Amino acid sequence: MHKTLLIGFLAFAFSCGQTAKDTAESVPTNEGSLKKNTIRYVFAPSGLNLRADPALNARVLAKLTFGTEVVVDPVLVGAEMVVEGLKGQMVKVTADTVAGYVFNGFLGKLPAPQNRDIEQYAKQLKAAGVAAVYKTWEVPASDSNHYEVHHTLSLPGSNDLQGWQECWLIAHRLGFMDHQEEFVFAFPGPDRNAALTNLINGQKIAVRSREQQSDGSRLEDYQIDALEVSDHLWFIGIEIATDDQGQYISLSEQIRAEGYGQSMAIDRQGDQFVLTTMSFAD
Repeated sequence: MHKTLLIGFLAFAFSCGQTAKDTAESVPTNEGSLKKNTIRYVFAPSGLNLRADPALNARVLAKLTFGTEVVVDPVLVGAEMVVEGLKGQMVKVTADTVAGYVFNGFLGKLPAPQNRDIEQYAKQLKAAGVAAVYKTWEVPASDSNHYEVHHTLSLPGSNDLQGWQECWLIAHRLGFMDHQEEFVFAFPGPDRNAALTNLINGQKIAVRSREQQSDGSRLEDYQIDALEVSDHLWFIGIEIATDDQGQYISLSEQIRAEGYGQSMAIDRQGDQFVLTTMSFAD
């Protein structure tokens, strides 16, 4: 029996990133130095090039995979650049015993998840000194046999494009959306079309979108017919809310299938990001 899935989300701010390209725009910078022996983690989904010199076209020494821990030299190198909407600079890092340069726009502050266990990831963060809070609860089946499971994970993070990117990638690495093994939306950064149609399996899926203006804010709603790429999913959608300055307010993702549905959202509460997932069976 087909049922309607209605999921609403409050406005929220968010951002996440993708793989760095060898093109950039130089802009002035007043950013200071980092602390000595600063630890960062690679958050480029398909890896980050470690280069011999501080330039995006320098010789590649190695490709650092998602989640690789690096030690960052305290001195930033060169002018600030913008790569795929992320601001940053070339920095010298050491991965294991290999030293080189990377674009720090794709370096995250939080350790990457080791698996899809959300509770275990919260413990992993706490062991690393990160204030993370994990909660879960269930809504038992009603007369209509509708059963829900909710998970939330609160994380510290900067309210900028890089911080939202980091949370988006963490959510998907943790399996907040179970369809990720087949395909997944890339982070809907400044280049919406590229992010929303370039799925993980390389297929190009047309999206339908509509925008609503209310008090200067904008809501973008993208939908694809999941049956084009999957024989058991009906619908996949994503909503992006931004304020009148273009700052992310909220992002949500939903799927619907026969007897099953799931939603994921990222919200900003104070100085924390709150990642929420809800799955149900009916």
